[in-house]
Amino acid sequence: MTDLAARDGLHAALCATYLRPHPGVAAVTDLGPLARAAAEPRWTPLVGLALWNILGREAVGPPSTGLADLVRDVLGLDIEDARRERRRRALPPFLELEVLDATCETPEERHDSTSGVVELCVLTHLDDLVSAAHPTTWLARCDLFWDALHDTPRPGGVLRLPNVPSLAVSVDVSMRHGGLRKEIYLEVHADHGQLARSWTTLEKERGRPGATRIRHERRVRFGDHVSPALRGPTLAYWLQTEAVCLAIP
Repeated sequence: MTDLAARDGLHAALCATYLRPHPGVAAVTDLGPLARAAAEPRWTPLVGLALWNILGREAVGPPSTGLADLVRDVLGLDIEDARRERRRRALPPFLELEVLDATCETPEERHDSTSGVVELCVLTHLDDLVSAAHPTTWLARCDLFWDALHDTPRPGGVLRLPNVPSLAVSVDVSMRHGGLRKEIYLEVHADHGQLARSWTTLEKERGRPGATRIRHERRVRFGDHVSPALRGPTLAYWLQTEAVCLAIP
């Protein structure tokens, strides 16, 4: 399987875990794309997100061998410990990163836009995250959504939202530094106009030496590109993926 096919398989499988399954239908019937992606270290944290979603809605009872094996390999937990942790944690216990706390708000639908917020505190020095937060560097790591990025005075590239054709976009970037805080503002423009606005802050966590708080917020006008039923799950997937790719350079 080519790297592109594996990436597309992970994109589809991970997105599916954010969708509420129909009654009587298992949350995930094919773990193959996740298992294949778990062999790539750069994708392992994203597989962890998928497993966390699956654990959050699977029926109580004996898990499949494949699920138990993936949970052990990717999260370092046996299945029962993972189920208990899932009830109290919004994000998984990544092997690559110590997450001290996290909240993932359910996206809100407004008359013309969808908004969502992800916030997490990680045991990583602010200085180590600031260099990784340059927009094109950051988005290039989030290659499930972003592709063919170019770094110019007005960066751009290809945005690959799940279940819709790829979009050629440009990105307006504004960054502000202030002592122990960095703010990043992005506007994403497609042919039809402004698609999204994002506000991201990195700030030293007071009272927790070596810790940084990340707040990643976005408002999107999906328009006809994404059906109304998929807008909230798509934004939740997009925000969490980007936040994890920022926190784990």
